[in-house]
Amino acid sequence: MVLADPSVLTSTVPSAPVLTVGAVLSDTYRVVRSLAEGGMGAVYEAEHLRLGRRVAIKVLRDEFRRHPDALARFRREAETVGQLNNPHIVQVFDVHETAAGDPYFVMEFLEGESLASRLHRDGRLAMADALLITSQLASGLASAHQQGVVHRDLKPENVFLVTVPDRPVFAKILDFGIASARHDRPRVTRDNELLGTPEYMAPEQVHGTHAADHRVDQFSLAVVFYEMVTGSVPFKGEDAMAILYRVVHEEPVPLTKASPWVPAVFDAVLARALAKDPTQRFPSVSQFSWALENAARHVGVSRTKRALPSDVPHATEHVTPPSSPTSLRPTPARDPHQEQVRILERAGRLYDNAVASLKGDQLDDAVYAAEKLFDLAVHHRDAGLYELMGRAMPTLDLIFEQRLGPPTTRLSCVDCDPRRLNLTPNAARLLAIVDGGASVADVLAGSGMPRRDTVRMLAGLLRRGALRASPGTGRA
Repeated sequence: MVLADPSVLTSTVPSAPVLTVGAVLSDTYRVVRSLAEGGMGAVYEAEHLRLGRRVAIKVLRDEFRRHPDALARFRREAETVGQLNNPHIVQVFDVHETAAGDPYFVMEFLEGESLASRLHRDGRLAMADALLITSQLASGLASAHQQGVVHRDLKPENVFLVTVPDRPVFAKILDFGIASARHDRPRVTRDNELLGTPEYMAPEQVHGTHAADHRVDQFSLAVVFYEMVTGSVPFKGEDAMAILYRVVHEEPVPLTKASPWVPAVFDAVLARALAKDPTQRFPSVSQFSWALENAARHVGVSRTKRALPSDVPHATEHVTPPSSPTSLRPTPARDPHQEQVRILERAGRLYDNAVASLKGDQLDDAVYAAEKLFDLAVHHRDAGLYELMGRAMPTLDLIFEQRLGPPTTRLSCVDCDPRRLNLTPNAARLLAIVDGGASVADVLAGSGMPRRDTVRMLAGLLRRGALRASPGTGRA
């Protein structure tokens, strides 16, 4: 495991190292340096003497080495991860003991940073990045679940974003220290020790019931996705008990209320994955990931391969992702601060243009600028941009509503070929409802989508000339 980013554990270097720099373990691994220390273990960089390969060695901290429960958990982590074979789970190469009889295990050495560090620095992630990371974590968790292993403590601190040259973001799951296997009895505490992190625990983990199976990892992954997109966990409180109460008894703020520019199609997916009753969640973490991916595909923010077969070809309406994943590659030559300034300046210009066009009754121009502003918020991460979007939402909603008109407005198709128009499946469904003529009220009632998304999409179709609006008669 890495620790080019020591915050995966803590930023504190052990004051009394378990291992000595220069020591050779099992005639194979020479200790190079201390990397980090966490709640139970210390991690060191080492070199494989015969292969010249960099590795990471994890050992128990001094005060835990003679503690039976800590020792059992440490050994179980090595055994658990050693059985798993997935590129998105940190690899364990060897398990051994020092000359003094202290256990250690050898892991791959990773370069990069934890997801927690990324979120601390950037606040939030672009939707496409969050989707890609979630898909990768789901792959790793699904592999563990197939082996009967449940992680039980998935959180940003246990997710590592590996730096790979000329590759998109690549996530790995760390720390299976409290993972459970099929034969383990689920539990929450032992000797007043909380096994898990309150903000990311599923309700059944809090209760400590036998129902705490693989679905607890789905719940935690949904919390991590929510945090990546909004910059905040869905369950917060003044202390651990307040957080656990909310996890068990309260519903989180919907994703689209926490971040209004996020398409509302994601709300239903997150609500299911965060269901209090585990039987109401998706049957597997893979199906949760697929549901997220297909929701993203409907609104054109997906950058990964098709998750499930579909009769409707992949297309985008007004959100146009890059033609290849290379847009996620790191660009060290570009100054990140200048890039953020550029994005914020562009957002300000788009908002000013939208407002000016609205005042000038140039509604198509206003809709165009508003759509571009939404695109910017979906695909970029910047605290200033998110703050601007929060203040801009009432005006942007007004633009789309005014372009659409009152509920009695009659809509008719000018061009109802979704393939030629390169529409998303949701937009194509709206055209199918309008085909032959329909009122705005008819479309809102039959769309099956939240009103805000339907209004925004219809306004975009009117702007593009796919629909025509005419005054209606009577009441809607």
